[in-house]
Amino acid sequence: MLSLCLFACDPAVFNGIGGTGGSGGGAGGSGSSGGAGGSSGGAGGSGAASGGPEFCRSTALGANTPVTIHVRNTGATSLGVLDGMCGATSWRLTSPEGWGLPGEYDVMCDGSSESCPGICDGFAFEPIPPGAETTFVWDGILSQDVDPHAGKECPAAESDGEYCTFRGCQRYLDAAPGSYTVEVHAYNERGDHYDLGSPIVKTVTFDYPEQTDVEVAFP
Repeated sequence: MLSLCLFACDPAVFNGIGGTGGSGGGAGGSGSSGGAGGSSGGAGGSGAASGGPEFCRSTALGANTPVTIHVRNTGATSLGVLDGMCGATSWRLTSPEGWGLPGEYDVMCDGSSESCPGICDGFAFEPIPPGAETTFVWDGILSQDVDPHAGKECPAAESDGEYCTFRGCQRYLDAAPGSYTVEVHAYNERGDHYDLGSPIVKTVTFDYPEQTDVEVAFP
């Protein structure tokens, strides 16, 4: 596995696609969007939360149909995908409403935190050799941004952690049936590193929950 070290980690940049849906990429106190071969974790099974006004409460129960995203390398050269470390992921899922995946750096509107995400010291790649595949698993939970101004009525706005400024927050919802889009970025291997500057991008649309296996083929 190859890795790079950074002075700080911005998952909105290093997932290659501007964040995982509306919430930003990857992990945090609440759950990870999953790296290669991992699952989306997130709020599954946590049940509806009770803090704050109704509009900022998470309602995800976690009893959803999971979907496996198969990322296949059908080419002749090795590719890499970001493996979820520090919230840097190579895939993004978008609902018909534009909501995305729960992320490591989500701030839950119906809760409060005394700490904020620290500086991330790196990210890593999962290699996909020619003819191989890796998988991501989505657990059917979505992250919805709460309006930053309205969100100030939520508990999360009342007790920001040290070095943290309130920039809005998220709540988790169970996915409704519909047409969803998954976008994956893969990177060409260049000697001892991967070329972050020229990702290969593939987008696939699928019907949820009818389709439980989705194939994204590269290059």
